[in-house]
Amino acid sequence: MSSPATSPRPVVVWVLAQPGDASLAALEPAPEGVRFVVGAEPEEFDGAPRPDVVFDCWSGPRRVAGVLARTPDLEWLHSRSAGLEGVLVPGLVASPTIVTNGRGAFSQSLAEFVLAALLFFTKDLRRLVRSQEAGQWDEFDPEMLHGRTLGIVGYGDIGRTTAALLRPLWGRVHPAKLEQAAVFIPPALGAATVVALYLLAQRHFGTLAALIAGSILSVLSAHFWYSQVGFIDHHAAVALATTLLIAAGMALLARSSREPEGLRPARRSALAAGVCMGATLLLWPGSLLHVGLVEMGFLGYLLAARRRGHAVGFALRLVIVHAVAFCLLLPFGVASTWQEWGRFSPVVLSAFQPWYFGTATLFCGACAASWSRGWAADTRLQRCGGALGLGAVLLLASGAGSAARFDIGLVIASGMSIGTLFTLFIVPSMYVLLAKDHSLHAAPAAAPQPGHVRHVIPGLTRDP
Repeated sequence: MSSPATSPRPVVVWVLAQPGDASLAALEPAPEGVRFVVGAEPEEFDGAPRPDVVFDCWSGPRRVAGVLARTPDLEWLHSRSAGLEGVLVPGLVASPTIVTNGRGAFSQSLAEFVLAALLFFTKDLRRLVRSQEAGQWDEFDPEMLHGRTLGIVGYGDIGRTTAALLRPLWGRVHPAKLEQAAVFIPPALGAATVVALYLLAQRHFGTLAALIAGSILSVLSAHFWYSQVGFIDHHAAVALATTLLIAAGMALLARSSREPEGLRPARRSALAAGVCMGATLLLWPGSLLHVGLVEMGFLGYLLAARRRGHAVGFALRLVIVHAVAFCLLLPFGVASTWQEWGRFSPVVLSAFQPWYFGTATLFCGACAASWSRGWAADTRLQRCGGALGLGAVLLLASGAGSAARFDIGLVIASGMSIGTLFTLFIVPSMYVLLAKDHSLHAAPAAAPQPGHVRHVIPGLTRDP
């Protein structure tokens, strides 16, 4: 007597979606042999059958990580979106789970948005709406899309769908030519960065250091990844820009060490450093970290200046650096408003960057003016104290923009305090300790020979 056939286990799909998602209607009715378990939070899947597939509907990294913690042996995760930045959590990257996405699902919709944007700006629809609201008819010269050449960079599924939609209107769409040229931009930027680093290291540290630095950068995983043929991304350009920024900063310091006094000798180096600072932040506001490292070097050099003339000269050069960066960033930063970050944030290009460089320009100018007049400028300690006082004034200022001045003043005051501590106490103490240790192993000085002329500095040399 044969045993009754057992029905196969249904395929269980956990659907991670928010309540009321209208797209869930496409899952009804469920196909035969498939069972959907829908939940908005990972806790809602506790007690549900083990899933074969997880279907993520833009739930976010936190919820995806919570679901993966409950299914460590998951075989397949599908993302409804084309982008995977909200799905590739560390637990998923380290697991053998197969990940797929909604590639091509939104191509037609995005192609129509491209057409809408082209018509919006070409026909100046804002002006038409304003005229309609004002109840007036304005004469204007119409702009035409027909007959123009459209270039598409990145000829993937969205690019091909956009070209197919717009070809009847244009007739001339050349994605291939632009793409063929654009794919070589990342490796060109990567090679230029290696060459710039080699020349920088060779100039300041020698050929051996340059070879080592260039070789390490050329095989560095991140640099190699972003410099691949066809990898259109801003990081390759950021690497080159920050390398040039460091080179310009070191060139300014080197020129100032050779010709410390006056503004004229190093004005070109100061202009180059200011242009590099502004251009780097325009390219990517996240480069503020690299700018901060260069600023720390400038601050340390300013505090360590031996003579008043040296400190005044370098402060004037820093005025040029920050003024140039301020002029480059002002038109772009002041007009920027971000829904998430607001008008004043260092994370994005906003009013913060012009505020910072404008305040730094005034700060360096005030230091140069006070030191040139001899106000608390005779010794390093007096100059550090005066600069610290200016930072404190910014820190305690109130009124319009006080929040911005407080942040900048806090940076200046804390930086001056740390720089003063290192310049006046820590570095001299370490030097004394090292010199003392070296003197213990030094050979005794030979007795002066007859007829030998001994130069004696009064007040420093004492006869036995």
